[in-house]
Amino acid sequence: MSEIDQSPPARGRGLIAALFGMFVLGVLAMGWLLTSTDMGRGMMGQDPAPTTARPQALAQTQPAAPNTPNAPPSAVTPAIPQMQGDITFRLATLEGRVASLEARPMGGATVSAPKAEALFLVLASARKFERGQPLGTLERELTARFGLSQANAVSALSRWTRQPVTAAHVRRDFEMMVPASAAGEGGWWDRLTNGIGALMTVRDQSSPSTAPAHLVTQARSLLDVDDVTGAIAIARQLPQSDGVKGWIAQALRYTQARQALDQLEEQALSGEPAAAAAPRPVPLPAPTPTPAPVTEPALTMD
Repeated sequence: MSEIDQSPPARGRGLIAALFGMFVLGVLAMGWLLTSTDMGRGMMGQDPAPTTARPQALAQTQPAAPNTPNAPPSAVTPAIPQMQGDITFRLATLEGRVASLEARPMGGATVSAPKAEALFLVLASARKFERGQPLGTLERELTARFGLSQANAVSALSRWTRQPVTAAHVRRDFEMMVPASAAGEGGWWDRLTNGIGALMTVRDQSSPSTAPAHLVTQARSLLDVDDVTGAIAIARQLPQSDGVKGWIAQALRYTQARQALDQLEEQALSGEPAAAAAPRPVPLPAPTPTPAPVTEPALTMD
């Protein structure tokens, strides 16, 4: 009687184990489909793997470029019109302000001289920033003039001058570091869990997609209109691989330095910036009093 009662639970446990094993095999098969096939990559929002015949087909269908030896370099090399043009425009505006101060009559020289000196300093720093050159001695002059009133801005420029980066570097390194690392970093288990999460996420059709390929496209569009800060916010939503983290750090260094120049320009236009506090004099030790000499009583001879 006892043997008959114990047999059904044993068969039930075997059935549960078999179902669990089938579930594990199904998950592994789904992971292989999501990470190793074009259909799976399309479901995860990633671009399908390129085939060897695609470049040949593109080479056959793409018309030959006209032979124009005198074509400008911008027609051959992709440029960054928005980002570079914005910096050039701001630099030209700053140069115009400096020139207007120089053109003032001599009667106002005593009033505009400190402002002109500050604007000259900011203008020279902006030129270095545009060219991606270290500030050199300008860093010390910025610290002396703005170190007290704009300490954070001076610190941002000091961090930038150790590793200078331009708008062209930010755009170029985005294409080199972010798309490939965002799609290919992590092991097969990470790609599997991310893919399953993307499939099982319920969202409204009007809400933006969080797939890495869509996020990269959004960040690229923001960079095209010189919105580096917005591109950084989008990049923070990507899988934080080494390439993505490195680009975010580089872009932050660029945006913080550009904002620092804007703050210094505003401070220079408002009037004479406060100089850094002078070092406090070191107090001299108080002189120790010298003890008075002790005189012994003279001996008298009786």
